[in-house]
Amino acid sequence: MDFDNTITNSTKSFINCYNLFYNFEPDFIPAQWEKVNAWDFTDQCTLIKSEDEVERIFGLTTFFANLEFMDKNTYEVLEKLNKKYEMYLISIGTADNISNKTLFVKRNLPFVQNSIFLVNSNKLGKGIINMKDGIIVDDVEENLYSSNASEKICFGKVASWNSGWSGERCLDWLEVGERLL
Repeated sequence: MDFDNTITNSTKSFINCYNLFYNFEPDFIPAQWEKVNAWDFTDQCTLIKSEDEVERIFGLTTFFANLEFMDKNTYEVLEKLNKKYEMYLISIGTADNISNKTLFVKRNLPFVQNSIFLVNSNKLGKGIINMKDGIIVDDVEENLYSSNASEKICFGKVASWNSGWSGERCLDWLEVGERLL
């Protein structure tokens, strides 16, 4: 299972941080998380000028303090999936981001015993993980296409980072549960 924008609504938390930290800038325009369609948030966060700024926000404790599950069914479905399958949480991030993700999982998903966190591995991607005979649920088409998982589910609405996905899609955790339980 992917973490960002699959288990958690990372876009909403990112936008909340952006609006909090940048709202005193003269050219600030409030960003709306529901309208984000660029993986680097540049379509809504017009004051962000570099990937380093994006990565910095993703690593902040404020980001994780505001982080919510993707929807109201996330926890319950994940708990049931964990009982049925040997579930792994898989995510890529900076050292600060991964450190905070580990704490988030420990506090909010205590039943998750298996995690694979890749630090600064964006160039390698999740395709380096052997998922043969497994199921991957992710919101990024590149991760789905590069995976050797036997079943692949794109999570969430169509966005720029998954618009080329032609396989199975589940829009929310209720659909994932109906499909896999």
